[in-house]
Amino acid sequence: MENANIECCTWSSRHMNHNYKVDLIKLFACFLIMATHLFIIGIGHIGQKDYPFATAWIYVEVFFIISGYFTTQHFSQKDRSDTTLERASICAVSYTRKKYFRLFPYVCCVTFVQLTVYAIHNAITNPGQFGLHEIVSLYKKLPVDILLLNSARAYDVFPDVAPLWYLSAMIIVFPVFCLLIQMKSESFLRILSIIIPIIYYGKYGVNADRTYPNDLLRGFVDLMIGTFVYYTSEELRKRERGRAKERIIFSIIEIVTFLLPVIVTYKNYDMLEDTLIIIVIHLVIVFSGVSFCIKEGKGISKISALSLPIYMWHWVVGTALSTIPSFNLLPTVYKLICYYGATLVVSIISAKIFPCIACKKLECEKEV
Repeated sequence: MENANIECCTWSSRHMNHNYKVDLIKLFACFLIMATHLFIIGIGHIGQKDYPFATAWIYVEVFFIISGYFTTQHFSQKDRSDTTLERASICAVSYTRKKYFRLFPYVCCVTFVQLTVYAIHNAITNPGQFGLHEIVSLYKKLPVDILLLNSARAYDVFPDVAPLWYLSAMIIVFPVFCLLIQMKSESFLRILSIIIPIIYYGKYGVNADRTYPNDLLRGFVDLMIGTFVYYTSEELRKRERGRAKERIIFSIIEIVTFLLPVIVTYKNYDMLEDTLIIIVIHLVIVFSGVSFCIKEGKGISKISALSLPIYMWHWVVGTALSTIPSFNLLPTVYKLICYYGATLVVSIISAKIFPCIACKKLECEKEV
């Protein structure tokens, strides 16, 4: 039976094979984001630090940063010498379209199920006050949610599935980001990847403010941090000599920078700016390949595909459970088991179905 094990990996092998550390980071981040939303099942209160991991929403930044990294890596491998604004724009739109098609099946299903849960709950609790007009009023939000226009505040409609806020923000600013990172001057792009985050976080700090257009700015800035992580990890990789002692040191730093944010968010310490810096350092080490890395294993291959469905489904599962009167009477431990267990089951099922739908769409796309 094949198991995951640890070995030293070179830069070439790390790019030839998938970096499973990144997948595990995304999966772990999803579980922490689920913990941030425990208030939907009656544990803690929204906006309050009265339960563990109330500030773990900072791990949403991890997804933006990782997306920024891979997008920068994708376009950096292309020849920019003959890039024109028109061609760069076409590439940006094409790449964004591919990303959206991957999300599309999840967005449609999750949004429809969420609205249906609300409709059934309202019909049961308010049978005399929930008619055809209320049903139409509820489902009129569906197009805006599916098109991921929530962060644009289209029709002043807010998503019933909270995670769509962040996906919406990323998709809206993504073409601009893709266009920017295709500029011919990589040196100037590196400067921007440092200056833009400093200006934003210097002004607003690390925050989850819903005020328009903060979601869009936050998404764009975190994508730019992904660009910074890409170029910094490249430099670190070039300077690293592959000695065992150096790998041990970097591995220790990697472990420490992984554990510190977990402890900070568990205790809800007021040090989110420091936590974000630590997360960035951790990602730089992971992507650079200078530490010991994880060799591919069957188990990792399977669980790594669950991060997106978990992120998409956990809010729906939590709100559905909260509408069951008997669930709200359960002890906290049993609530957690039901919340995480049901989310995993639904995510495993959808992971086997939706990627096939998305892949069929992407196979029709040609690389521009």
